[in-house]
Amino acid sequence: MGTHLAIQRAGRLPRDLARFDASAARRPLGQARATRPGRTELVIASVILATYACGILRLLFNESGPGAAAYRAITTAGYLATLVLLYPHRRAAWQLLCRSPVLALFCVLPVLSTLWSTSAGDTLIRSITLLGSAAMALYLALRFPDRQLLWLVCINATGIAILSVVLIAAVPSIGTHTDAPWTGTWRGAYTHKNALGPAMGLNAAWLALYCIERGRQTNRWAVIGLVLCCALVIAARSITGLIVLMTGISVLLAIRVLGQRIKHALAPAILMLVPVAAAVVFFVLSTGLSELVGGLGRDITFSGRVPIWTALWPFIEKNFWVGYGYEAFWVKSQIAVRVIEETLHFRPFYAHNGIVELFLSLGMTGVAIFSALFVVFLWRLVRLVARSPESTLGNMAALFTLSFVTANFSEVLILARNEATWCLFLAFYLKLATPDARSMATTAQTRRRPGTSGRW
Repeated sequence: MGTHLAIQRAGRLPRDLARFDASAARRPLGQARATRPGRTELVIASVILATYACGILRLLFNESGPGAAAYRAITTAGYLATLVLLYPHRRAAWQLLCRSPVLALFCVLPVLSTLWSTSAGDTLIRSITLLGSAAMALYLALRFPDRQLLWLVCINATGIAILSVVLIAAVPSIGTHTDAPWTGTWRGAYTHKNALGPAMGLNAAWLALYCIERGRQTNRWAVIGLVLCCALVIAARSITGLIVLMTGISVLLAIRVLGQRIKHALAPAILMLVPVAAAVVFFVLSTGLSELVGGLGRDITFSGRVPIWTALWPFIEKNFWVGYGYEAFWVKSQIAVRVIEETLHFRPFYAHNGIVELFLSLGMTGVAIFSALFVVFLWRLVRLVARSPESTLGNMAALFTLSFVTANFSEVLILARNEATWCLFLAFYLKLATPDARSMATTAQTRRRPGTSGRW
């Protein structure tokens, strides 16, 4: 009997060793997530994320003017602080990156574009700063559990809303536009009025999610932030902000109301929505797109963006596969910028569209890689929401995706330096890529009581 047991144990030994090796390989990542950030980490992370989430630094220090040195010093300090926070968890960070090699390649591709850039010096400096701000995304994905990340985002949303109201009321020279044709319009803590509305719309949706998660124990600051964000969206008369807010709340309520039934409703809903969406597109194109857009207070050229895209396309075709290098196309010394200025009778500073700008920077190569990443992101998100409709990560990523797609139609947030939206896309992608994202979501029902899963 003893010999028989010894043989059985010997047979199980290789499997036990394999399991031990596998668990040991995962241990740094698990340890990094098991220890929660302390107060010092929370303060530093909140400050850095806040500077990325609004344009307060650009408002106080002109990035390309007299305050350029101060701006560079502050942003560089933020990169160094992020690296200091990441250093104790470098092995876990490396493991997390290895699980998403295509995403890592896409983030490094701007640096590689220095090899063919039409302005190699500018591309190298800007791509390095892009990596510096992207390190914040890696830190957020590694160190912050889902609900604590929601808490951090909502804290920043409330603080930025309060700051925007203070700037508009007390410091109108910063909080409102002083140059034509937007003189007097609100911009709050952002560099342009077009950024205020969509940002406040998404912040209001996230704060609504936070209030739902907390239930009756909702903090007063969250209610104040929610009211201020909604008020800023309405007062700024931002159609995009209203669309982001209403669509986000509708999707959030639909996910919560359907609950587990979304597993059975998801596939039929997609099958029904595809022909309906096709019919709507056909109707808009064949009847009155100009009347439809005009009814929203806009023109058929989307505030002059369509002529910009039309003027840029010949240059995209010229360097179709690799582009002109990361953020090299718009350098003042480029002949292409002068040609576009003569064509449009004004000088744009960017493409006003995320995909068009990506074509200019990295060509079809960059667009193809990002498209593949986004499809994978959507697939993982849909699978997570279908398995656990009440998961905080799934709800946050769903709200974010709506805003991300909407904003990139008229702005540039893909591969954006010092931009919270791009950091959050990377953070959500990394979180959805980890195997424990699904297992954590399936156990979310056992952690619904506020205050039982760490700092809120």
